[in-house]
Amino acid sequence: MKPLWLILDIRALPQIIILVALCLLPTRQAESQIDVNNQLSESIARIIAVRYHVEPGQTRIWFETVGPVLYTHYSPDPLSLVIDLPGVDISSLGERTIVRSSEVEAILATSLEGINGKLLSRIEIKLATIVPYQLSGSERALNVRFDVSDGPGTESTSPETMLLQEEPTLSVPVADADVAN
Repeated sequence: MKPLWLILDIRALPQIIILVALCLLPTRQAESQIDVNNQLSESIARIIAVRYHVEPGQTRIWFETVGPVLYTHYSPDPLSLVIDLPGVDISSLGERTIVRSSEVEAILATSLEGINGKLLSRIEIKLATIVPYQLSGSERALNVRFDVSDGPGTESTSPETMLLQEEPTLSVPVADADVAN
């Protein structure tokens, strides 16, 4: 068997180099596409855990987040609070978290596909009684506090006492529509 360089005409060398380069090009494009996909999945906002703390007359719920989350909230009825999170991954949350405090019964988490095909995650907090709430967010947490002392004519507990509480200006609320009253 003769060596390859003796079989090939030296004049064909530029065409061979181009052919080899073309064969390697799709592999490099696929690798760069994988890198872009990995960067995008790391940049998607996520809720990774739900935690709550119950005290007499107060229930605090916080959702640990990776990155700031956009949210809207509303009350479809007096005993429900719905938080919509467009484009936020909540797959690490359980579908139902039982709280059973005097203010909050349970937390329901669902992911839906929006009309435009984009992810819409929804957290529904089922209340045990009609109670005022405060909602704030940061790059690490979305905080909800239900406090019976927050009613008209009472003084509220300072936000600094909430666990993982940061400046609410770091969150990016889309709209606030409180219909609970």
